[in-house]
Amino acid sequence: LTVSVTTSGGGPSTTALGSSSNPSTVGASVTFTATVTGTNPTGSVNFKDGASSISGCSAVALAGSGNSRTAACSTSALAGGAHSLVATYGGDAANAGSSSAALSQTVNKVASTTGIGSSLTPSTAGGSVTFTATVSGSAPSGSVNFLDGATSISGCAAVALAGSGNIRTATCSTSSLAAGSHSMSAVYGGDASNNGSTSSTLTQTVNKATSSTALSSSANPSGLGASVTFTASVTGFSPTGSVNFTDGGVSISGCSAVALAGSGNTRSAQCSTSALTAATHSIAASYGGDSSNAASISTTLSQVVKAASSTILSSSANPSTFGVSVTFTATVSGTAPTGSVNFKDGASSISGCAAVALAGSGNTRTAQCSTSALTAATHSIVASYGGDAGNAPSISTTLSQVVNGTVISVNVALASAGAVASASTTFSSAYPAAAINNGDRAGLNFGAGGVWRDATASAFPDWVEIDFNGAKTIDHVIVYSAQDNNLSPVDPSDTLTFTQRGVTAFDVQAWNGTAWITLGSVTGNNLVKRTVSFGATTTARVRIVINGAAGGKSVSSLLTEVEAWTPGSTPSAPTVSAAVASSVNPAQVNQNITFSANVAGSNPTGTVAFTRLGTPIAGCAAVALTGSGNMKSAVCTTSFGASGTYGIVASYGGDANNAKTSSAAFSEVVKATK
Repeated sequence: LTVSVTTSGGGPSTTALGSSSNPSTVGASVTFTATVTGTNPTGSVNFKDGASSISGCSAVALAGSGNSRTAACSTSALAGGAHSLVATYGGDAANAGSSSAALSQTVNKVASTTGIGSSLTPSTAGGSVTFTATVSGSAPSGSVNFLDGATSISGCAAVALAGSGNIRTATCSTSSLAAGSHSMSAVYGGDASNNGSTSSTLTQTVNKATSSTALSSSANPSGLGASVTFTASVTGFSPTGSVNFTDGGVSISGCSAVALAGSGNTRSAQCSTSALTAATHSIAASYGGDSSNAASISTTLSQVVKAASSTILSSSANPSTFGVSVTFTATVSGTAPTGSVNFKDGASSISGCAAVALAGSGNTRTAQCSTSALTAATHSIVASYGGDAGNAPSISTTLSQVVNGTVISVNVALASAGAVASASTTFSSAYPAAAINNGDRAGLNFGAGGVWRDATASAFPDWVEIDFNGAKTIDHVIVYSAQDNNLSPVDPSDTLTFTQRGVTAFDVQAWNGTAWITLGSVTGNNLVKRTVSFGATTTARVRIVINGAAGGKSVSSLLTEVEAWTPGSTPSAPTVSAAVASSVNPAQVNQNITFSANVAGSNPTGTVAFTRLGTPIAGCAAVALTGSGNMKSAVCTTSFGASGTYGIVASYGGDANNAKTSSAAFSEVVKATK
């Protein structure tokens, strides 16, 4: 043993170090003894493992008597491996300090043991099972590798030990074990103080998972000859394999071994067939199982196959007219079909036709839907038969029903429509040509602008002409003569006659671009309102050639209005109320007066023009209709700066569904302020 001697502070001393057990074992106690020789040495010894003092041994007092005394240090904390130990004496008043030579202490690792256990055996494929490795040793640390045979279990190749003391554990949970017998083991890798160890083999039995099979149909009931698809959904542990689809225990052709498709724990197989007869079929799906899943069979599905039906749709009138009833007929063919038909316009059922019962007998029956509510447009009409116990549903092809709008006849001769009137002669400015297209049929304001009169009494022919605002197609002209009661005229009816004034013979002519052609001639006329009808003619101008008139010796041509009408329907055309109502009559000069006009028609829209002697009243040239329904109104408030009798006419401008028309003239009396 080599002795290190230190002489400072007193006489020399020597220190020798010895071990009670070398080599020793991890966890086992070993005692180191320092022998200090000097002159009756006192004081203490510091025992070091490398550069660090051993716990509890940094100042161990010398014991004994005489010139050789000892200090001892016992420890069980040395880790496995080689340790360099030194004992250092600190000296005293008579002895210098000294250190021993280094002692090489070998500490061997302890043997460990590893056991393995299972939380559930047998377990089920797809079910979770936990394996626990129990490692005994000297405060073992490190990790455990769990093996299935020779292969590490996923996620369990290095599971850290947990716990404290000399027995610690590691766990591995998995649900990936396939059905069958598995040899499980746990391998502890050891650490600085513990040798590695391997458990004995644990036999883990994994049973097949229970599977379930559910069956569904793409269409139930289905039609005879129509394809129907059966889907089997198999739930288990990542099931594979195939499904057998049977009809009454007999495999459906082509569907005896349909491979499962998809991923995860629920996968499917499909069987499509159009060969099922018209009857009720007992369909089942049998899953054959695989290495990890037990076989299973679905509950029976009752598939109803009905005889095929067909639905044909027809229309009583195509095209039809807006507001006119049209009848759709659905003809359903099948096996004595019953039930109802839903008639649809686009995506919506036609009112009252959502469930029209079939009528008739035999294998072909009908249902009908009548409606007058279709708008003017092209409609996509479909008839859907809902089927019954013996017949599959069916739907017709789409029928394109064209509904034409009602064509309303329009007076294109009005000045408000842009037409301009002229005459062969004019008696004076009090009898202008413009009077014949100002909308005043009655002839108010006789001699004051409300009636046209020619300048050549008793000389014929005379003529008046109306130049339209462009070419128009017309099929009748109405000529209005002056009334016998010319000072208080009324809106003329078709039967009102004259004896004193009015034209008795006239021709209606149209300009064809190069010459005037006669459309109709009248003789012996005594009607204030005389209509001349003819074939539809397109022209930009019409002319009334007057060949005779009533009136005795001084015969003049006297007309209140000429109308030229386009072809169309007149019964539904609206009319303005016969009399314009006034808020006050008679009124005073400069007093506010409110005139109102009522327009009746088919939900009329648009505006009314109020005129005085054919001249628009300021601020009332385009008064919007207000109200709702088929009767609406317009009002005009104005005043007159001079006394007199004023003929007020209300002219409705028409809209898409209502023709233009004018009221009878209303006589408003204005008196001078007293």
